[in-house]
Amino acid sequence: MRTLQSFFAILLLMSTCATFCAGAGNRSGTTVWLVFPEAFTRIGAEAWAAGGTGVSLWGMPGAPLSNPAGLEYPSLGIYLEGAQRFDTKWVSGIDYDGQLIAPLFASIGFPAGAVSLAVGYANVFDLSYSTSIPEATIAMPEGTGRTFDFGSTVKTHVIYGSLSYPVDGQTAVGLTMGIHSVHAHSYTFDLSADGGGIGFLLVAGTLMRFSDRISMGAALHYESSSTFSESYSGPRLTPLSYTEQWYANLVPETYDFTARFPWSFDLGFAWSATRSLSFMAGGEYQNWSHVSDGWNNLVQLHLGTEFAVSDQVRLGAGFFTQDSPNDSPRNPLVENFLTFGIRWAVYPAVNLSASVLDSHLVSSSPSPATFLGSPDDRFRQSSVSIGISYSAPTQ
Repeated sequence: MRTLQSFFAILLLMSTCATFCAGAGNRSGTTVWLVFPEAFTRIGAEAWAAGGTGVSLWGMPGAPLSNPAGLEYPSLGIYLEGAQRFDTKWVSGIDYDGQLIAPLFASIGFPAGAVSLAVGYANVFDLSYSTSIPEATIAMPEGTGRTFDFGSTVKTHVIYGSLSYPVDGQTAVGLTMGIHSVHAHSYTFDLSADGGGIGFLLVAGTLMRFSDRISMGAALHYESSSTFSESYSGPRLTPLSYTEQWYANLVPETYDFTARFPWSFDLGFAWSATRSLSFMAGGEYQNWSHVSDGWNNLVQLHLGTEFAVSDQVRLGAGFFTQDSPNDSPRNPLVENFLTFGIRWAVYPAVNLSASVLDSHLVSSSPSPATFLGSPDDRFRQSSVSIGISYSAPTQ
């Protein structure tokens, strides 16, 4: 039963939201759909502590990717962030995540006259899943002790440059441009594949202060498609000439793939109710229809709040949705997240920030295990991010 469930889970994964979609048998034109919203990383621990509302906030370390208009560097600034994504189950028998991503994000920023500049690295997409299927035979129906492995990883690394220009005292505009590198590795039973390609990333944004208490931000995020080849190698039986015998050898094959990303538009507002308490709200439009025919475009909701306990400690909490572009009945990949975090000024020049994201408490989508007749393996995620920043003394 366990073997059947695991095999069915693999078929379900490959036929719905698999990284390597149907048609991989074609020698060219096969599409790699990077369709898992849950695999996109959450960069900027302080902003994600408040529900991912960084598009409307000034001076956030993750501003190059959330809204570059929010860059503020009165002096040299350095930021480093890592994340632990805890293991979970995608469907019965499919292990998802359970990985340390370090570094997740690194940046160096500095002023250049009125302009703030930053350069750095980011891991913007990190997919990892795997499973093992126990072998069973007629003679040994309980299993032979041998297993067959199946899994895949897809990672997207970005090297970027970012700038923010203050149009006036109330408005700033910003731009981030970068080169992304997509690398994919997959293995199915005795077959394995590796490949990768490059493309470009663009984030453009603006921030406006309507008053000392209210600000609004907007940002457009775009990543180009990346076309690359994957080389498969695996065992194949080949006949010996002029005999009836066969021999096994490894035969490499190469297939062309295209990695496609959704583009998105963020709009958010921030309100400082008091000197200690702020509220933020935003919406993120995600265009998935160009990634695959039949997929829906989405609007994700982001809500957050920040409270200053003291001059050194600031707490954040929030909520955000993570819908799925695949509008299938009882889709198990629909999630809602609660977030919490802290920023602590350890020293005048050093800040420590941390965030916790979890979808166990407020998500309501069904478990995929209900279709497999196995125990409840509901897909839910949780992660912890930690960032540390240093700001040089101003001259």
